[in-house]
Amino acid sequence: MNVKWIKLSTQMFEDEKIRLIENMPEADTILVCWFKLLLMSSKDGSFKVKNFANNTHSIEELLSVLLKKDIQFIRGMISALTEVGVMKIDGDTIEINRFWRTNQELRNSPEYKLWRADVFERDKYTCQMCNQVGGSLNAHHIKSFARYEALRFEVSNGQTLCEPCHRKVHKKGEKNG
Repeated sequence: MNVKWIKLSTQMFEDEKIRLIENMPEADTILVCWFKLLLMSSKDGSFKVKNFANNTHSIEELLSVLLKKDIQFIRGMISALTEVGVMKIDGDTIEINRFWRTNQELRNSPEYKLWRADVFERDKYTCQMCNQVGGSLNAHHIKSFARYEALRFEVSNGQTLCEPCHRKVHKKGEKNG
């Protein structure tokens, strides 16, 4: 995949994560570097930067070269960005959190579509309430999609429901899904 455009929210700088960064020393430089990482990581649609030189260089050294900043600044930037949750480092991979995306954008994302397919496959395309097989099915979030961000794409937080059962679950006033 060769991504040339990414969608940004006009309100992303009103988010508390950005406001926290804006109160830090060298905030503007940190934000510019984060934005560069965002653009680098979006080229293949993964929003991840893999340390291609991990045998010879650390992530800090790689970022120092890529962003043309000294290692001390990079260490501080990594600390700041991970602390507020806009970036995560997992082994030799940096993942950029696209915190500004709306619930609707997330529900149209490749991650959501994969989660949905995995839930359906695990449940053998069978409604978990009435045992209807096939038909018009929904992948329902057991714990709220909006409130439990960490569980959004956890297959264990999903269940297959037919449309009538899905409506019943939401009519009961359960605040989930």
